[in-house]
Amino acid sequence: MRFPKMQGKVMVSTRDPEGVRLEINLDTRAVTASDRFTQAQVRGPMFFDAEHFPTLRFIGHRFRVQSALAGELDGEMTIRGVTKPATLHVTFAQAPLQQPVDTPLALTAVATINRRDFGMTAMPLLVGRRVAVTIQATLLPIS
Repeated sequence: MRFPKMQGKVMVSTRDPEGVRLEINLDTRAVTASDRFTQAQVRGPMFFDAEHFPTLRFIGHRFRVQSALAGELDGEMTIRGVTKPATLHVTFAQAPLQQPVDTPLALTAVATINRRDFGMTAMPLLVGRRVAVTIQATLLPIS
Protein backbone atom coordinates (compact mmCIF):
# COMPACT_ATOMS: atom_id res chain seq x y z
CA MET A 1 0.00 0.00 0.00
CA ARG A 2 1.05 3.59 -0.57
CA PHE A 3 0.24 6.96 0.95
CA PRO A 4 0.42 9.37 -1.99
CA LYS A 5 -0.66 12.40 0.08
CA MET A 6 1.61 13.58 2.83
CA GLN A 7 3.04 16.70 4.33
CA GLY A 8 5.77 17.30 6.77
CA LYS A 9 8.73 19.30 7.86
CA VAL A 10 12.32 18.61 8.75
CA MET A 11 14.57 20.78 10.87
CA VAL A 12 18.34 20.41 10.63
CA SER A 13 20.81 22.17 12.90
CA THR A 14 24.05 23.11 11.16
CA ARG A 15 25.79 23.15 14.55
CA ASP A 16 24.47 19.91 16.01
CA PRO A 17 24.52 16.66 13.98
CA GLU A 18 21.91 15.26 16.35
CA GLY A 19 19.69 18.29 15.89
CA VAL A 20 17.44 16.68 13.26
CA ARG A 21 13.70 16.97 13.95
CA LEU A 22 11.01 15.53 11.69
CA GLU A 23 7.24 15.68 11.48
CA ILE A 24 5.39 13.64 8.86
CA ASN A 25 1.62 13.42 8.33
CA LEU A 26 0.25 10.75 5.98
CA ASP A 27 -3.34 11.03 4.70
CA THR A 28 -5.03 7.68 5.41
CA ARG A 29 -8.02 8.68 3.25
CA ALA A 30 -5.74 8.61 0.21
CA VAL A 31 -3.99 5.30 0.91
CA THR A 32 -3.86 3.09 -2.18
CA ALA A 33 -3.56 -0.68 -2.48
CA SER A 34 -3.17 -3.29 -5.19
CA ASP A 35 -6.93 -3.63 -5.81
CA ARG A 36 -10.21 -1.93 -4.85
CA PHE A 37 -11.17 -4.56 -2.27
CA THR A 38 -7.87 -4.30 -0.42
CA GLN A 39 -7.94 -0.51 -0.65
CA ALA A 40 -11.43 -0.43 0.91
CA GLN A 41 -10.24 -2.76 3.68
CA VAL A 42 -7.17 -0.71 4.63
CA ARG A 43 -9.17 2.53 4.62
CA GLY A 44 -11.97 0.86 6.59
CA PRO A 45 -12.67 0.54 10.33
CA MET A 46 -10.57 -2.60 10.92
CA PHE A 47 -7.35 -1.02 9.63
CA PHE A 48 -6.76 2.75 9.42
CA ASP A 49 -10.40 3.79 9.90
CA ALA A 50 -9.72 6.74 7.64
CA GLU A 51 -13.18 8.22 8.14
CA HIS A 52 -12.49 8.80 11.84
CA PHE A 53 -8.67 8.99 11.80
CA PRO A 54 -7.57 10.70 8.57
CA THR A 55 -3.93 11.15 9.60
CA LEU A 56 -1.06 8.83 10.43
CA ARG A 57 1.58 10.98 12.14
CA PHE A 58 5.18 10.62 13.19
CA ILE A 59 6.92 13.28 15.27
CA GLY A 60 10.62 12.70 15.84
CA HIS A 61 12.58 14.58 18.44
CA ARG A 62 15.80 12.67 19.25
CA PHE A 63 18.23 11.84 16.45
CA ARG A 64 21.18 9.51 16.94
CA VAL A 65 23.81 9.79 14.20
CA GLN A 66 25.14 6.52 12.80
CA SER A 67 27.02 7.99 9.84
CA ALA A 68 27.01 11.11 7.66
CA LEU A 69 24.03 9.64 5.75
CA ALA A 70 22.14 7.66 8.39
CA GLY A 71 20.76 7.68 11.89
CA GLU A 72 17.88 6.70 14.13
CA LEU A 73 15.13 9.14 15.04
CA ASP A 74 13.13 8.46 18.20
CA GLY A 75 9.66 9.87 18.46
CA GLU A 76 5.99 9.02 18.55
CA MET A 77 3.79 7.39 15.92
CA THR A 78 0.05 8.12 16.04
CA ILE A 79 -2.30 5.79 14.18
CA ARG A 80 -6.06 5.56 14.78
CA GLY A 81 -5.75 8.08 17.61
CA VAL A 82 -3.26 5.89 19.50
CA THR A 83 0.23 7.27 20.13
CA LYS A 84 3.15 4.93 20.80
CA PRO A 85 6.94 5.38 20.89
CA ALA A 86 8.59 4.56 17.56
CA THR A 87 12.04 4.75 16.02
CA LEU A 88 12.62 5.64 12.39
CA HIS A 89 15.77 4.36 10.73
CA VAL A 90 16.63 7.29 8.48
CA THR A 91 18.87 7.34 5.41
CA PHE A 92 19.60 10.62 3.64
CA ALA A 93 20.43 10.90 -0.08
CA GLN A 94 23.09 13.51 0.82
CA ALA A 95 24.67 14.39 4.14
CA PRO A 96 22.26 16.91 5.72
CA LEU A 97 24.99 18.91 7.44
CA GLN A 98 26.85 19.39 4.16
CA GLN A 99 23.88 20.74 2.19
CA PRO A 100 22.98 24.42 1.92
CA VAL A 101 20.08 25.25 4.27
CA ASP A 102 17.69 26.06 1.39
CA THR A 103 18.32 22.76 -0.47
CA PRO A 104 15.63 20.04 -0.42
CA LEU A 105 16.56 17.06 1.73
CA ALA A 106 15.70 13.61 0.34
CA LEU A 107 15.31 10.84 2.88
CA THR A 108 13.99 7.35 3.42
CA ALA A 109 12.76 6.41 6.87
CA VAL A 110 11.57 2.99 8.06
CA ALA A 111 9.82 2.05 11.30
CA THR A 112 8.59 -1.41 12.24
CA ILE A 113 5.46 -1.34 14.38
CA ASN A 114 3.13 -3.87 15.97
CA ARG A 115 -0.14 -3.01 14.23
CA ARG A 116 -2.18 -4.45 17.11
CA ASP A 117 -0.78 -1.73 19.39
CA PHE A 118 -2.82 0.67 17.26
CA GLY A 119 -6.03 -1.41 17.18
CA MET A 120 -5.50 -2.94 13.75
CA THR A 121 -6.44 -6.58 14.26
CA ALA A 122 -8.21 -7.58 11.03
CA MET A 123 -6.97 -10.43 8.83
CA PRO A 124 -4.40 -11.91 11.23
CA LEU A 125 -3.76 -14.87 8.91
CA LEU A 126 -2.89 -12.57 5.99
CA VAL A 127 -1.20 -9.65 7.71
CA GLY A 128 1.42 -10.17 10.40
CA ARG A 129 1.49 -8.28 13.68
CA ARG A 130 4.72 -6.48 12.84
CA VAL A 131 4.63 -4.29 9.75
CA ALA A 132 7.12 -1.85 8.27
CA VAL A 133 6.13 1.74 7.58
CA THR A 134 8.45 3.27 4.97
CA ILE A 135 8.50 6.99 4.28
CA GLN A 136 10.26 8.38 1.22
CA ALA A 137 10.19 12.15 1.11
CA THR A 138 11.94 15.22 -0.17
CA LEU A 139 11.52 18.11 2.25
CA LEU A 140 12.87 21.63 2.40
CA PRO A 141 14.60 22.02 5.79
CA ILE A 142 13.58 24.83 8.10
CA SER A 143 15.82 26.20 10.80
